Amino acid sequence: AQNLGIAAALKRKADWVLLLDDDSLPEEEYVTAMLNAHLHYLQGQGKKTGVMGAYYEEQSIRRDPHYYQPFLRMGFRRVLFTGPVLRNLWYVPASGSMIARTLLEQSVMDEALGIYFVDTDFCLRARTLGFDVTAVRDARLAHRFGQRTEHVLGVSTTNHPALARYRMFKNRKTLWKRYLWSEPGYVMFDVLRAMSEMLRILVLEEDRNEKIRAINAALFGWSFTPR
Repeated sequence: AQNLGIAAALKRKADWVLLLDDDSLPEEEYVTAMLNAHLHYLQGQGKKTGVMGAYYEEQSIRRDPHYYQPFLRMGFRRVLFTGPVLRNLWYVPASGSMIARTLLEQSVMDEALGIYFVDTDFCLRARTLGFDVTAVRDARLAHRFGQRTEHVLGVSTTNHPALARYRMFKNRKTLWKRYLWSEPGYVMFDVLRAMSEMLRILVLEEDRNEKIRAINAALFGWSFTPR
């Protein structure tokens, strides 16, 4: 569906394409904030801007949005807003992102991935094409990432069902293979994140055995049918 909308926008000579999920709510002047940030802080500053993400305000829990970028060759770091924009990010969520026409003329969403990690894949591919992935502080978007629950010490779980976990881990395995050499830091980051998710599922989520069975099936290439 995203590619259909992108194709229609490009046909109408759009310079930027804004993607929005049906559960996302941008603040007033959202697009203006994006374009102003590009004009004053991004345009002509190093790499071409391919993707601009939002300041994401999660609806189920209160926390600062998480953004990650490479650190040296194999490392990574979480970054927070200390100015109007963040640059050199690995990825931003598709919903709320504004994508440059110049990037979309070279790359679109990988429909084979379906839903999960399709935005991450797109952003990583944009980086390999020489584009920058950024986020804009003043473009604020209310959004919900799964059915997130907050537990003690700030630990949260997304509570995705087993079939969703299967599809997520199948796709992230695809990305590990796809970007192992071009973005090894991202692969290291996401492997560690996957291990953390599995631990939280085992300790905190319901239906944990079925979810772990789904994850194992995805990682080992087995078929999976929910019970």
